[in-house]
Amino acid sequence: MPFFKHSKQKSNIQKSTKLHFFIMNNKQNQLGKALCVALLSLLSLISASGAENWRYFGDAESIPLSIAKPQLGTTADVVSISAGELHSIALKADGSIIAWGDNTEGQSTVPAGIGTAIAVSAGGHHSMALLQDGSVICWGDDSSGQCSPSGNLATVISIGAGQDHSVALQADGKVVAWGDDSDQQSSVPLEAKSGVIAIAAGKLHTVALKNDGSVLSWGFVSALVPDAETLGEVVSIAAGGFFTLALRADGTVIDWGSNFGSSKPSDLSGVVAISGGNGQRLALKNDGSVVGWGSNNSGQSSIPNEALSGITAISGGGEHGLALTANGSVIAWGSSLSSQTYPQFADDIRSIVSSFRALALREDGTVVAWSGNGESAVPVDAQTNVKAVAVSAGSGSHSVVLKESGEVLAWGSNGAGQTTVPAEAKSGIKAITAGSNHVAALTEEGKVITWGYAFGSVPAEALAGVSAISAGERHTLALKEDGTVIAWGSDSAGQTSVPVGLSDVIAVAAGGGHSVALKSDGTVVAWGATNSTAGASSVPAGLSDVKAITAGRSHTVALKEDGTVVAWGSNSSGQTQVPAGLTGVTAITAGEYVTYYRQGAPAEISGHSSISISKSGLIATLTYRDESELTGWSIKGSTNLIDGFSENLTPVSTVTEISAGIYEATINLSGLPTERYFFRVERE
Repeated sequence: MPFFKHSKQKSNIQKSTKLHFFIMNNKQNQLGKALCVALLSLLSLISASGAENWRYFGDAESIPLSIAKPQLGTTADVVSISAGELHSIALKADGSIIAWGDNTEGQSTVPAGIGTAIAVSAGGHHSMALLQDGSVICWGDDSSGQCSPSGNLATVISIGAGQDHSVALQADGKVVAWGDDSDQQSSVPLEAKSGVIAIAAGKLHTVALKNDGSVLSWGFVSALVPDAETLGEVVSIAAGGFFTLALRADGTVIDWGSNFGSSKPSDLSGVVAISGGNGQRLALKNDGSVVGWGSNNSGQSSIPNEALSGITAISGGGEHGLALTANGSVIAWGSSLSSQTYPQFADDIRSIVSSFRALALREDGTVVAWSGNGESAVPVDAQTNVKAVAVSAGSGSHSVVLKESGEVLAWGSNGAGQTTVPAEAKSGIKAITAGSNHVAALTEEGKVITWGYAFGSVPAEALAGVSAISAGERHTLALKEDGTVIAWGSDSAGQTSVPVGLSDVIAVAAGGGHSVALKSDGTVVAWGATNSTAGASSVPAGLSDVKAITAGRSHTVALKEDGTVVAWGSNSSGQTQVPAGLTGVTAITAGEYVTYYRQGAPAEISGHSSISISKSGLIATLTYRDESELTGWSIKGSTNLIDGFSENLTPVSTVTEISAGIYEATINLSGLPTERYFFRVERE
């Protein structure tokens, strides 16, 4: 249509095979090793191979190209792309299919065992694949019969998915259509039952190119097909929302139907391929560049620099675009609603924070900032050696970073003095958090300091013995070393009315008008949101075995010990709609209307391995098929990845055999000298 995981490779055991991972540790907290593990919001997994990265569900701004992971597979792996209304599909060289984005109707869940595909097409809420044997398979929404092709299909050579209808071209030149026919878009006219060489499915109409160069169109069309003289010699067609494109043999393009915005560039020439989205038009030129025009409300017609050369294929979706590069990677732009633009971030993202704007911290200590207007500038002195980031909650517009040196830097709106960092926050800080008009920082000694308009002064109880902090829009939470919680600021929704007797808390999270606490027994307590029906503080009955929590403006997310995610509260933008079958999650963070999560699948070593969490420490369990590979493994540590790993740092533990064919490495967390510690399991 037009509009609207990658596989993991097994790595054979070789010399210097490695597994990487790191853990954040709060050395001040008296809860000790169990707390270090339970605070999984501070835990990330880095794996030399096989590891997934940050993804999200809900309404997030498009991932900046500088930190996106457009490569779907290995080089020269993707050969064809298709953009649907809220999802995307890529066909790989081996005939397998990758789909991502909205999956409310199962349109991004590729059926198992479908065989080798040679073409794909993404529709409104359904997907199509043309198989090597000439058969067609569809999946996703079938409410209008769009996934129920006629049993009389014979040797199909081309397919097209519309909003709620599907089209196929047979080898004999006959067009077959099925699904929604409310505008006769599936009622194939007699002239299209022979001699057709190309098809295209629009939102509510269908287009066919015949072997005599004539163009047919049926269904809901806002303009008639131009006469033969105006059309010229047509070699390709594309259908969009309520318009049609035709590519002429001389490399020019003709466009008819609803305009949806700016007109076609007057000097457009040298075009070799065309595609139509809901309102956008895309053209691929013979120099490998992409040109866009038409609707641009989500930037879908604003072509990124990465798509100005070396492109081999294009596809327009609902409000996003896709381009395929010569080396088989995919570039996406436009709306990121339901993550249709990119399935994941780049591999080097350590952490993400988000509200109406977002910050990503890379493993090398650099920061990337972005919002609905795209990537935004980061001050020079905040671009390196950063160990933590925070972004203002709610309607605020300021950003904060914590440097490795313990210094806090802030930029953005300063109407309440929130970016005027006080002298006492210029060193010795170990944690930061930001509200809508204030910033809170935690010193190495366990003292909380705030600046800006914090809706109240720091209470005496938070001036010492604090182990963690979290700021909501207008309130702040402090977790004490004794497991109790202090809250101050606005109590308009009951967000600072800490339940009487609350204790044994190991993590806190502040939302827009609610607060959340994780207890050491894996249960969750929430309060506030009394003036809202979103249910952000309505913890699901029976929720247990939780190891991390995060709070958005009006929703809450919990990560369980088994790597699954539970979310509740407002689902206005899909922020609590956990993807079906989601497992293996190692970290979570909630934004304004979005939930980010990190899947940390461990690397495969000789086909088997796993990394698991234990209350007594971080355990890497390695299993092998070849007994000759069961020795020689050790653990090395480092305080950062820049300086590399060293055997001289502690703790260093040797992997030992715990049962036949199974080796285990246990790291003792009690001796960690810094808040963040990286480890590498290595076999020399």
